[in-house]
Amino acid sequence: MPTLQRVETWPPTGFHDRLWDTQPEGPGDPLVDAMARAARPVSELYSEALAALGLTAMCTTLGLAIATRREDSGPDEVTVRVWRDQRGMPAETGFVHLGPSVGLLDAAARARLALDVVHTGVRLLIEARGGDPSVLDACRDHVEASGFVYAWSGGWTSSPDRRHEARATYRLAADDDFARARLEVRQRTSGATTSSSDETVAFCTSARLHRSARTLRWRGSAELSFTPYVGLVPSHDGGPLSARSVGDGWEFTLPAPLAVRAPGGVGIQEDPDAPVPTVVGTLA
Repeated sequence: MPTLQRVETWPPTGFHDRLWDTQPEGPGDPLVDAMARAARPVSELYSEALAALGLTAMCTTLGLAIATRREDSGPDEVTVRVWRDQRGMPAETGFVHLGPSVGLLDAAARARLALDVVHTGVRLLIEARGGDPSVLDACRDHVEASGFVYAWSGGWTSSPDRRHEARATYRLAADDDFARARLEVRQRTSGATTSSSDETVAFCTSARLHRSARTLRWRGSAELSFTPYVGLVPSHDGGPLSARSVGDGWEFTLPAPLAVRAPGGVGIQEDPDAPVPTVVGTLA
């Protein structure tokens, strides 16, 4: 049987300037948008530790779709329902229903709630598949130890003259839940980083960060670039992040600035003292 490698919350990405669950028939739900974005670094970090456990499941991925609350759930509850019967599904499947109190949480509290949701969903699935859910505490510990910030760097790529090497590096946190990318260049012999760019907006998922890192190209031994982000529509493309050798250092040119909207809208009234809602998990 397959082993569970990842947990993904849906929607996993979206537009930088509108609600992530925007649909042709409507503008989307601010609560769903806020929680989906808060879950991005959490699901990436949780999956890092999950893949190492070798836990048996019907598919390699658990997908948790986020929606507003069901009528039978309490106003201060978040419910997680995971399907026992996976047949006919492309992945292990569950649904997350949000109570209105989620709209009172600030970014840090939303991240903690996202961890409770992901942890509850994976525990339910592993229990349903006959495994020991207690081993998943290591995944929760990994998220907390990382400070809810997912960091990843591409491999070093050498310049044609083999004197320097460069890489793209990324940071995904629970502030607005789009990653930020940098370009780093260092001398190959010493291994010391000689220069680093400022941050620019990047993709939201690890798969797209990997694809972004693979775009790094040297043009001769004194110029290089990579693409941090390609928008969902052409007008959102900012272009490459590039560098060129200038004297003893490197000069960087960032893409055109891209403004990422903060979570907000009807029902979002952040209160730093608001308690994190209770997460109730069931098998369907």
